[in-house]
Amino acid sequence: MRNGSEVVYTPITYDYTKDNEHTAWYNDALKKGSKVWISPYFGIANPNYQIDCSVPFYLADSGSGHKAAGVVSVRYSLEGVRAQVGDLELGDTGYGFMVTRKGVIISYPVQEYLAGNIHDLAKKDPNIYFISKNMTEGEYSATNSFTGKSYWVFQKNISSTDWILGFVLPQEETLMNRKMEQNHSIILVVFATFAFLFFLCLLFVSIYRYDHRGLWLLAFIFSLLCILGIGFIWHLTINNSTLDGRNVDLVVFDREDVETVLQHANTSSKIPRIPTGVFLQSIEFSNAYDVIVTGYIWQNISRPGAENASPRFSFPESEETTIEKAYVNEDKSVLGWRFKTTLRQQFDYSRYPFDREDVWIRLKSNDSTSVLVPDFDSYNSLIPETFPGMDRSFLLEGWEPQKTFFSYRLNSYSTNFGVGNFANSNVPELYFNVDVKRDFKGPFDSDLLPVMVEPWATAPPSFLLLSLHMPPSGLESLWAVSSTLSISTL
Repeated sequence: MRNGSEVVYTPITYDYTKDNEHTAWYNDALKKGSKVWISPYFGIANPNYQIDCSVPFYLADSGSGHKAAGVVSVRYSLEGVRAQVGDLELGDTGYGFMVTRKGVIISYPVQEYLAGNIHDLAKKDPNIYFISKNMTEGEYSATNSFTGKSYWVFQKNISSTDWILGFVLPQEETLMNRKMEQNHSIILVVFATFAFLFFLCLLFVSIYRYDHRGLWLLAFIFSLLCILGIGFIWHLTINNSTLDGRNVDLVVFDREDVETVLQHANTSSKIPRIPTGVFLQSIEFSNAYDVIVTGYIWQNISRPGAENASPRFSFPESEETTIEKAYVNEDKSVLGWRFKTTLRQQFDYSRYPFDREDVWIRLKSNDSTSVLVPDFDSYNSLIPETFPGMDRSFLLEGWEPQKTFFSYRLNSYSTNFGVGNFANSNVPELYFNVDVKRDFKGPFDSDLLPVMVEPWATAPPSFLLLSLHMPPSGLESLWAVSSTLSISTL
């Protein structure tokens, strides 16, 4: 057996000629007389779940060569197969799986599912349920009602075996780049149409009505097109999803997403996962870049004396934090803490007053030998629009919450913090995000409306008196000038 860089001779004696589950690697190849793949089983020589590919071999001096002299067998651990399938480029949270016709799982992102039966696991995992229900389909789509996430699933039989290889692709993530390209194309088409209409009107005025009224008509049409263009841009800005264009956030909705992200970050499946939940009660903007957040965080710490354990998380971006123990569930080794923290964050106000911001809570594990994962089982729904992890009476003055969700970011550090086994690059750190949209009615009333009416409000009495006695043609000209000034100011 290989032990690091050397090979060690460790004979294990058992009679592999007896026909049973553990010796199928030998007997099935002899019976079939050709290559066979052996379904997952727990090995004797290698005490892990594994699969075998076995081929009989024949000696040159054995006459007709119909009687096999022995078997050559290549053995793969299920964890090794899972690692190979996990290396496939299927996006941030897309993943592959492998399952036998009898329902035995050979490869899956969740490590504890390996060698399990898909029909039994389908009772507790909706994603497994869809796979077990559609094993004979080549491709299909499915939606997880618990997370609201939609998938495309593609399946194909593996030749020389009774196994199925499948790929699961999240629809929103797959179409994200295409959606952004479509928005850019729509913007170009709309403004090209506006330009065409304006130059068409310009041509009409220059040929048929090149006079005083024609020029004012052209100015009116140009102003109207500008207003429509501004309204179109506002519409795209207001309805733009903050999940679109996230280049650093790996949004996760279930255990499959989490384990896929951790696989891409080269996080070993043997590193302990600490389920961590978040419930927010309030968020307050103390200034342009500081937010005060209060709420509860709980962790499942399955070890003796967990009721006296300290929090295994911290807020790296906090300026001031208060954490106190709130409750203990000894049956499940769950500890809950109430917290209040002031977080310094970088917001983008370039789209004011139609900006949408992401208020995030970054949770860093205090233990370099463990990783924090969302405690999905503690929520009734994980659909972002239902605001999981947020108080129903949540009030954020001047802002409207849009979504809440968990995500990971792969952060890198220029130091190992004095811990020798700390991997300081591509460190997966858990985030809880609250997407908020500014209520633009307040800024519009307080900032934009006064600017638009200021020319009239500050006009001298003689100007107002002149407008009252001005003939209709003069009023039209004055209205056009004031409209143009208002649009330019806006």
